[in-house]
Amino acid sequence: MLPHLLTAERKSKAILQYLSDNPLKLLEEINRQPLWTLLSDIPWVSRLQQRPPNYPPGLPWWETGEEGKHFFKPIEMKSHQLANLIGTVMPVVEAQPSNEIYHYFGWQSQTDVFQVVRHLQAVIKSYSKEEKPYYMVVLNKIYSYLGRVDYAAVKQALERAQVFAWVWNGDGFSSPNHVLSSKPPIDLTPYIHFLPSDTTKHSDLFYRFGVRERSDPAVLVQVLNMVKEKYEDKSVIFWNPLEVKHDLQLSVNILNDLASEQLSEELQAEIVLPTHIEDNSYVRLEPVEHCITAGRLGVPTLTNRMVDPDELSIGEEFGQEERLTTRLNRLLEEYTDGFSVLKELVQNADDAGATEVRFLYDGRTNGDAMTCLIDEGMKGCQGPALWVYNDAEFKDEDFENIVKLNEATKEHDTEKIGRFGVGFNAVYNLTDVPMFLSRNYFVIFDPHTSYLGKAIKNKMKPGMKIDLNKDVKRLRKFTNQFQNRSMAYLAVICI
Repeated sequence: MLPHLLTAERKSKAILQYLSDNPLKLLEEINRQPLWTLLSDIPWVSRLQQRPPNYPPGLPWWETGEEGKHFFKPIEMKSHQLANLIGTVMPVVEAQPSNEIYHYFGWQSQTDVFQVVRHLQAVIKSYSKEEKPYYMVVLNKIYSYLGRVDYAAVKQALERAQVFAWVWNGDGFSSPNHVLSSKPPIDLTPYIHFLPSDTTKHSDLFYRFGVRERSDPAVLVQVLNMVKEKYEDKSVIFWNPLEVKHDLQLSVNILNDLASEQLSEELQAEIVLPTHIEDNSYVRLEPVEHCITAGRLGVPTLTNRMVDPDELSIGEEFGQEERLTTRLNRLLEEYTDGFSVLKELVQNADDAGATEVRFLYDGRTNGDAMTCLIDEGMKGCQGPALWVYNDAEFKDEDFENIVKLNEATKEHDTEKIGRFGVGFNAVYNLTDVPMFLSRNYFVIFDPHTSYLGKAIKNKMKPGMKIDLNKDVKRLRKFTNQFQNRSMAYLAVICI
């Protein structure tokens, strides 16, 4: 610094110190004006040259853009105590916070929100992991300040400065609508982040600008479309293979999660699906209406995979064969009253060697268990039911017999008093969709193919036999299918 500037600096600091020690001098009038009024419009105060101790070393420190300007009007400056709010955009003055002098010159007064947002913009641009502790001090000061300011003023300042990604996500900054306040079940990064613990205290501020509390179907659909938009950027010629693999797996994970949700028509219309790319060099997602769906291609759905023994081996096609509805009508003519149904079930229990039979009427409607079912059609089977229990277990041949309407292996066994497969069909007097559990197998019959829907691949075998011990994780996708069927009873007859 030139000698005359050094002299001017010393004089400036001396005047400031004198006024700080004698604040009443500011009230003395000169030409009928208080001294502080006259001094407010004269550039005589030098700015603080050095950063405060906790100021990030890599964050720019305000420097004048006007060549030769070394002194400023008091009204152009703020206290060094506000450096974390405006240190990159305004000069600050180093002075003891005497209430009088700070009050007269407005150095500790409310900072302009636009200046704070401009400072935030510089913080975002300059952030480095190595200086994170310093930056967190600055960010918490800024967020605390913005949380006290009127929403409309903050919104206007952010838009004016074109600052859109300003919420700290633990590794950088995101737009508020790309942040959740709690960790989602699926890792949605880098598209959606969640608030780290060091900024959760500012959640109220972030909520005002679009941060959501938790993940939901709308968030998942949003991520699918963010992936789609990313790969539609024609300016990128080559995508990192690991990045492509991650995004494809993320899309599949999201779709698997959405499969168990009850989606609104609006969300259904926004779903996009991964489509085939010959060399897997990028991810292409297309709206459902633009795709040849998996069902049309013969690609199994999750339910079909569970039923297909060649896939996951936890279930199989399992239905009563013949021209079912015609044959059942003839069988039902043999049972003209409801009591006959109960007698047949007791007889079946006796045939199986049971020593105990119980009946329970369950009148629950289970309105809270209408999602996460094997198929949408199964909603009609979630209500009142007749439960029937016996303490015997099915043998392998019993599973064979129950699907035979005409002949049954046990008709040659003189110890058995009924025709097992035929007798069970008495339940069709009470229900269209009987279900039963024995050992580790859960069986559903749907002779009209009206309830299991797409889960029935072979209409000649209209039903399902599910092994409850295999691939339990996938079975949880259909948790409500079993939740209210407590499995304490052998047969479930939906009323």
